[in-house]
Amino acid sequence: MKKSPLYLLTIILVCLFLNSYSQSTIPQSFFVPGNLNTYYPVAFSENYDDWKAGATEFEISRSDVHIDASWKGSVIAKFRVHTSDYGNRSNFIDADIRSFIDPFVADWIDATNTGGNQIVLVWLKGNTTYNFRSTNSRMQLPTAYINGFQEPNGGPLRLPVAKVRDGLNSNGLNLGGDVTVCGTGVFQGNLLVGKSTQINSAYKLDVAGTVRANEVVVNSTGADFVFQPDYKLRPLAEVD
Repeated sequence: MKKSPLYLLTIILVCLFLNSYSQSTIPQSFFVPGNLNTYYPVAFSENYDDWKAGATEFEISRSDVHIDASWKGSVIAKFRVHTSDYGNRSNFIDADIRSFIDPFVADWIDATNTGGNQIVLVWLKGNTTYNFRSTNSRMQLPTAYINGFQEPNGGPLRLPVAKVRDGLNSNGLNLGGDVTVCGTGVFQGNLLVGKSTQINSAYKLDVAGTVRANEVVVNSTGADFVFQPDYKLRPLAEVD
């Protein structure tokens, strides 16, 4: 039976859609060589056509802690990015990282200030297998640069690093810009401000720096008993 041109066109469109779907939603694995004690720059490139359409989302993952070795660790890292590409601005990198055992992500940077690409570099632990998928159907598998990534047009050489960048949250949210909360912000845990590294704190509010306020109201249960009329003050000679 002879197929109509409309039927053939429909089949072609379905095949193109399935191919795009498989590239953007089905994880593909890639391997970062090197050694476990070093993090290497890995290039994630926004395709120029999709770059013009706005932000790109991609995910780096290794859900199985036993990949490559027993109890090597797992990570789910979701990135939402837009590169500057030589001064176009409105660029940002937001990351949500969930790590188990050891950090697998050490840093990231927009590597497009000298132009010629739409690349975000993410420093990943070496000698490790990762999965990758993206909402950008044209985004290819990332490329690891063991000897460093040379930015084009005379840009800097981005070398491997030995540790996680100070201030990077390796098990939580990292926002590339300022945060404005229009409603009430509720923090169930402790709040650390101005810390150069992520450390635990015993205080609900821990500030590394100067605090300025127009007014401070302290609610206390029992500390004001010294102002009660029946409280007997100790003489100065006794407290000297």
